[in-house]
Amino acid sequence: MRDPFLFVSHVSEDRAEAMEIVAALERRNIRCWIAPRDVQPGRPFDDEISAAIDGCCAMLLVFSDRCNESEYIRREVTVAGESQKLVIPFRIENAQPKHGLRVRLADLHWIDGFIAREQAVEALAQALGLNTATIRQPSGVEPASMTAKQSLECSGASSASHSPSEVNQFKTISRQISTVDTEQASAVGNKGSSAPARLREDGEGARAAARAFGQGSIRASKRRLIIGTALASIAVAGLAAALTVIRQATPLPPSTEELRAQLAAATSQFSCASLDYAIDPDRTTMRLSGFVANPGDVDRLRSTVGRIGGIGKVVLDVDVRIWPYCEAMSVLQPVVQRTTAPAPTLDLVPPGPVAHIADALVIDIRSPSFDGYLYADYFADAEGHVIHLFPNSQGSSNFQPQRSRLTLGNSQGGRCWTLAGNPGEQQLVTLIVASKPLFPNARPELDDVRDYLPRLSDALNRLSEESSRAAASLFFRLVDPAPAAARRNECR
Repeated sequence: MRDPFLFVSHVSEDRAEAMEIVAALERRNIRCWIAPRDVQPGRPFDDEISAAIDGCCAMLLVFSDRCNESEYIRREVTVAGESQKLVIPFRIENAQPKHGLRVRLADLHWIDGFIAREQAVEALAQALGLNTATIRQPSGVEPASMTAKQSLECSGASSASHSPSEVNQFKTISRQISTVDTEQASAVGNKGSSAPARLREDGEGARAAARAFGQGSIRASKRRLIIGTALASIAVAGLAAALTVIRQATPLPPSTEELRAQLAAATSQFSCASLDYAIDPDRTTMRLSGFVANPGDVDRLRSTVGRIGGIGKVVLDVDVRIWPYCEAMSVLQPVVQRTTAPAPTLDLVPPGPVAHIADALVIDIRSPSFDGYLYADYFADAEGHVIHLFPNSQGSSNFQPQRSRLTLGNSQGGRCWTLAGNPGEQQLVTLIVASKPLFPNARPELDDVRDYLPRLSDALNRLSEESSRAAASLFFRLVDPAPAAARRNECR
């Protein structure tokens, strides 16, 4: 991030609440860096965090009692202190720092976010010296660069908006205006004091003035007519010039190619995202589809695209896929786009958008229209654990004929996986089929997404153009455990 940003430190157990806080801050145009969302694919995790702390303007510690047991939190707070970064503890529960954190955080001001979250976020924005209102820009107007009160200041940059010479110049101009006003007032006063003397003119002067009045009135009328005509001509000319300037200043709507270029630039600035757009021929409607990593990115996308002129209506069909699901889908997306009909399919057993915690994960798979090697992966949580459902230790032969069916998780004597997690959490199962093997050797059944996804991406890129490949994905959410009598799938 080149703009000033806030480093958000948290433990993995608090990630959902941390992401909610990040979304609320980013709606206020406060840029945030949070792991693992902003860790670049293929980069060492610790190096990315260290660089982010060095580059940030302040650290927000999302604090709960779980932070007291986290060695990572203690390290991040220590590094921030060594880098002389402002650390702001934001409590999401009524907990106190213990052990080493008690020493590190003893003298810091706390913000309590476990009672009234929105008010706490407002207090945080004030602590950062920002305007507490959500920043909105009029449609079609580029946002002004942040002022000193609307940005996190790095490197002690001066917040003054004018140099001393400019200030002195403004003072000089102000004095000149005051002098002119005083002189004009004096002139008016002097003219007023001479009026009684003029009223004491002798009778002959008065009579001469009366004789000249008629001729003077005619000459004055002619002068007024000439002056009025001239002023009218000037007004018409000025109006015509103004209309010309307005016509010249009103920009033409961008061409379709320019519009596509602007949309491509706007959608490419989101990390861990995949976005597509389609513009109606008459340009009355533009549709955005795909996914981003958090709700704050949806708001930022809407604002960014809304500032592009030449579009009548913007329709957003954008999902939120948190890390690591967004990164997994980014790897899969090129293969999905190349998949031809009939495509492979993935379905829960029983079918539906949800699965019960403590049930067995049972997946029904239908192969694509070619013989190939099948790889089914279950991205189990937001920690980055991935379970290789197939091939596995009890089913190592993963070559499947075209349009064949395979059910994982309920075969007699086969592998079985029990669903675990919290209600509402996203879950992802992916399927890749290729006419050539992707890996020379079997991967361990429990893998780390940080190691696996770069290797998977490399394996897909090594496939020749002639090699067939296809992919599918299945998203579902966890719900509360079903009553024991109602469970359909159990690992026994």
